[in-house]
Amino acid sequence: MGVVAGDGNCGFRSIAVSLGLSEDKWPVIRKDLKNALMEENEMYCKILGEKLYAEVLKSVEWEKGPAPKDNWMQMPDLGYAVATVYKRPLYFFSQLQNFTFLPLDCYSSICNTCISIAHVNGDHFVPLELHSNSPIPPIIHDWETNASEKAKSWLNKISKNLLKKWDDMWDQHMNGREIVSFDLST
Repeated sequence: MGVVAGDGNCGFRSIAVSLGLSEDKWPVIRKDLKNALMEENEMYCKILGEKLYAEVLKSVEWEKGPAPKDNWMQMPDLGYAVATVYKRPLYFFSQLQNFTFLPLDCYSSICNTCISIAHVNGDHFVPLELHSNSPIPPIIHDWETNASEKAKSWLNKISKNLLKKWDDMWDQHMNGREIVSFDLST
């Protein structure tokens, strides 16, 4: 698990690090997401609803220095935009919810990298490095409804075995059996 500065930009810093960039590139990540949200506002309004779309758009509008709480990254609400802009899966982990986001509008790529982030301690994001056989969380429930036909090729690229590993871990947890746990504290 990586460590990034906790200045209200940590979610965007974590995405930058997951992309192989310096965490100081967080303004570029914000700008990319803002542009995508504005260019595809109809699609994101449909998915999020107008009120939530406005909140998510506001959250990415910050350019320098420590960000106030209204400009912290909103997850999972920003998940679709992250995966779609960077044309790769986003694995999001937290104590409350865990999802895989896939791009909404592009064919699956030959890119084998993903973006993996965790929300920890209720107020901080960190980048994660997943091993190739790590279980991945379920694909967010409404992805197939919102994805274009060409984007559905991602379903063939995502390993069903890794999704099943997650399901098996969850089943073991729900049945009270001991399992490997993820320590998301920093």
